[in-house]
Amino acid sequence: MKYLIFFLCMAYTAGGYAQTRPSIKNVAVTNVRCNGQANGTITITASNGRPPYNYSIDGGRTFQASNLFVNLKAGAYTIRIRDTFNTLSDSQRVTLAEPSRLIVSCSGSMQCGANSGTVSVTASGGTPPFSYSWNAGPQRSDSVQTGLPAGTYIATVSDANRCSDTCSVILQPQGGSSIPKYKVGDSMSCGYVVFVDTARNDKHPCATRYLICSFADQSSSVTWYNSQFTYTVIGATNDIIFDRSNAVKIDSFSLAANTCSKFSTDSCKGWYLPSKAELSLIYKTLAAKNTGGFAKEGYWTSVEAPKRHTAWVVDFLNGREIQSDKANKYHVRAVCEVWINN
Repeated sequence: MKYLIFFLCMAYTAGGYAQTRPSIKNVAVTNVRCNGQANGTITITASNGRPPYNYSIDGGRTFQASNLFVNLKAGAYTIRIRDTFNTLSDSQRVTLAEPSRLIVSCSGSMQCGANSGTVSVTASGGTPPFSYSWNAGPQRSDSVQTGLPAGTYIATVSDANRCSDTCSVILQPQGGSSIPKYKVGDSMSCGYVVFVDTARNDKHPCATRYLICSFADQSSSVTWYNSQFTYTVIGATNDIIFDRSNAVKIDSFSLAANTCSKFSTDSCKGWYLPSKAELSLIYKTLAAKNTGGFAKEGYWTSVEAPKRHTAWVVDFLNGREIQSDKANKYHVRAVCEVWINN
């Protein structure tokens, strides 16, 4: 009987069916393209043993018929092959790599002016070289853009593996300085500072607006009305700061207004008779603090009063606002709107 078994084994070997263990001939890997993705591949080539083969990348816990493994994350994998006789190969360990995470950051600044913004983006990690796109525009190699208007800018950075990341920056329009050159009560070349406006103005994006009061009265005794148009009602009722519309409207009819509009200095132009609001502000910020050499008497405003033939006067003795006949005589002190670059 044992001779028969020996004969059969010899016959099996002679017929080409001698069993050998399968072996791993080659392993080709494609690394993960972008950090955190799952697009790596492993391709296994088998030899020896008896086909068909099954392949495993988890050390033999699971097998598949295809020698190609796809959608893999970065990490270590243990390769084994199993042939048709369920014979296992030795194991081989391979590692799928991934690039470091692509990280981008944006920054920007805005100067005075409509198109004075600058934005830049910095990239690290990933796989250089990088290309940059702003607001879904064309790809470019320059990471800095200049001459931009205010607005939101979104940068998309792509690396050599087509991995991308985004960041954004907002360019805020710049107005007057939050720390103006002058403060209320200061004197400049043409007068005293009465009011400071730091709000942005599109016509003067790089300047701060000041309401200036002249250094001295333009008259100490002048009527509001012009003798040619004694009691004409003009409808000059606007009463706000930085509004010379009243003064312009009454200039032909009012001696008080005309006296101020004819005043001129080298550094300040466009003087006018102040409104009641402006004159009251002058009293509070200057006269009440004994600044400006004001008389403790009445000063004409450019605002007509409701009472017939009257206009508003501010008494600089106590700051009281009173209605007075246009034929009465009072002081006038001109004001001017001035823009000064920051």
